[in-house]
Amino acid sequence: MVIFRLFIIMMVISTVLYIVLSFTGRRNQRAKLEEKWRADLMVGDREQWLRLELAKYDHSLKRRLTLLVFVLPLAFLVFIGIMLYVQNFM
Repeated sequence: MVIFRLFIIMMVISTVLYIVLSFTGRRNQRAKLEEKWRADLMVGDREQWLRLELAKYDHSLKRRLTLLVFVLPLAFLVFIGIMLYVQNFM
């Protein structure tokens, strides 16, 4: 029963952390792209260019790595559960 409470608490914390990391990463990427726009003296529709570049960022490895916020703690919890089972029931 305790492991389920730990799982729920872990998922809530992981969700909050994932949301914060996602927004922070996207904001930082947008700031870098705006700086690149200014540095390269680009012309045209800036918002359209930003939208396209941020769409590329959404499918990048860097963005997907933030999902490890969920995977690593869950893998650790499963490992601990298996170890407890092996020690107590085998």
